[in-house]
Amino acid sequence: MINYIVLVLLIILAIQDFKNREISMIYIIFLAGISIVFLIYEGRLVTDLRKIMACLVVFSIVYALFKKYIGMGDLLLLMSISIYFTLEEVILLVFISSLLTSVTGMILIISRRANRNSEMPYVPFITVSFLGMFLGGLI
Repeated sequence: MINYIVLVLLIILAIQDFKNREISMIYIIFLAGISIVFLIYEGRLVTDLRKIMACLVVFSIVYALFKKYIGMGDLLLLMSISIYFTLEEVILLVFISSLLTSVTGMILIISRRANRNSEMPYVPFITVSFLGMFLGGLI
């Protein structure tokens, strides 16, 4: 059930990110809240608290090191996703979405539609990665 909710929210956020290069915090807060509700319902909140804190620390370090390349909204979205899903699922999601972003960036640079300093929205790649993992049974 939560996978469908996350997918719908990701699609909405991907459209926002693609059009405006920014995403609404309301959807991110809603996603975090829904994730926490599902954790409480499944009795996993206490056991997953360390994972949530570890993800917060890692994403904060990533933002501090790479804020020129990734937006705060992108990291907050990944943090919201990481509340409910396992660490392995989040790592795979970040890996696939980063790989897709890199390949797309290289294609755009080679075709001269972008240069190394061009910005690309990241949420559409997160969405496509999540959809692929969902359809592939990895989430």
